[in-house]
Amino acid sequence: MAKEIIIINDTQGKSERHKYTQELLVAALDSTIASHGHYEFKPLANLNQPRTAAMFKYRGGFGDVVQGATRKEWEDNLIQIKIPLMKGILGLRVLFIHKSLQPTIANIDSLDQLKRLLGGAVSFWSITQIFEYHNFDIVKFNRQDSMYSMLERKRFDYVSRGINEVLIEFEQYKSDNPNLHIENNLLLHIPLPVYFFVNPAKKKLANRIEIGLNNIIDNGVFDTIFTKHFKEKFSQLNLLNRRLFSIKNPNLTSPYYAYKPEDFQTLFDNAN
Repeated sequence: MAKEIIIINDTQGKSERHKYTQELLVAALDSTIASHGHYEFKPLANLNQPRTAAMFKYRGGFGDVVQGATRKEWEDNLIQIKIPLMKGILGLRVLFIHKSLQPTIANIDSLDQLKRLLGGAVSFWSITQIFEYHNFDIVKFNRQDSMYSMLERKRFDYVSRGINEVLIEFEQYKSDNPNLHIENNLLLHIPLPVYFFVNPAKKKLANRIEIGLNNIIDNGVFDTIFTKHFKEKFSQLNLLNRRLFSIKNPNLTSPYYAYKPEDFQTLFDNAN
């Protein structure tokens, strides 16, 4: 059986932030070698999210699989594998703030109070549309790497980040932004499922990935990988003791069970 070549965005394959989903992808594909044959990844030049979807739609062969929070454009143009990869982690969000604002935010006890502050968000993030739908006051910008310096200069009051992202980014950007601070008290809960999306010209690959994901769910490898990547982050961010605010996601196209912090604690405890 000929080796299957899988074109993958270089950022997806190598960045610290995507290590977890890449490990899931490899485990899923490895579980199907006996039935589908060997495979090999070939890198694709880095693409941001809008360009990734456009390349998939109009120039087949420039990419085969990406992971991301579900959004209508991707659902309309790509093959969506509806197995939530992050178990709701991306939708459990804490805030990056300027550290001088911590006393103010510590006293927030309602979403209406949070809405009175100015948030920042990248224009193409799925989360941005959700905040706008709920009438949060949001400053939008196009480059994620600029938001830390903008927060340092108090261009806005906060940025929300998934608990899979915030610790990595804090270590990466804190030296250049000494007032960057992970807010201590609040936790936003937004159903925000993350899926693998596959080039529509690669239906067999999509089927293989779906079979592989179900394989590693059934044999426990999925939960083992998840626990390895997120158990420590869960503890470091003290999620069980934060004030929880739930926000509806109006963009979901199918029912989705969103994990809550207590569910993760049970999962991690059972993994011991």
